[in-house]
Amino acid sequence: MSDTNKSEEKNRYLTAAEYLSCRDGYDKAELEVSGRYDRWILTLSGGALAISIVFSDKIAPIPAAHTLHWLEWSWFSFVLSLLGGLVSLLTSQSAIREQRCELDKAFQERQTPSDRTAKRFTCLTNLLNWGSALAFMAGVFCLCIFAVTNTAK
Repeated sequence: MSDTNKSEEKNRYLTAAEYLSCRDGYDKAELEVSGRYDRWILTLSGGALAISIVFSDKIAPIPAAHTLHWLEWSWFSFVLSLLGGLVSLLTSQSAIREQRCELDKAFQERQTPSDRTAKRFTCLTNLLNWGSALAFMAGVFCLCIFAVTNTAK
């Protein structure tokens, strides 16, 4: 292929069909990944909370008093992560409804939907997802400190 053909191919704009096809693929991939994230954060947070309870009961039944705050913070973080994950499921439903209403309105009025502005439930869902992930990581960190401190000989 000549350099001219490569240059023309490189500068070619996407057709509407190509754009919509790619966009649809990205939308489907995002939906799949977000569904997996929701399942994993709920499973991991719940599992970590259960493991920490078993650990404190079976492995470290008499923990050092000065380490209990690490266990308490880990439980608080895991519960916060669980609640954030559950609430984000609700807000994501509302975000979809919000987007659908915007699309319906634009279609009825024969206008372009205003997808460029962030919607409140979309922003809230993103905030909850990030908060849930950070709370989970904080819980793991606190639990590790508690476990290491109480199993070190």
